[in-house]
Amino acid sequence: MQEKISSLSAYVSGWAFALFGAFSLQDWMSIVGGVSVASTVFINRHYKKITLPSFINL
Repeated sequence: MQEKISSLSAYVSGWAFALFGAFSLQDWMSIVGGVSVASTVFINRHYKKITLPSFINL
């Protein structure tokens, strides 16, 4: 059982390091920025749907 866990962790860490090494810092910042913009849009949309009916009923 221990061999399976160590083999899995070796593969996972190998793929993770290969993925992190494939992109430069500028690429990672572009990805993080895009995810941040998309999450902000969806969060604002969610709260706008919640607050809009209360403004209409005034």
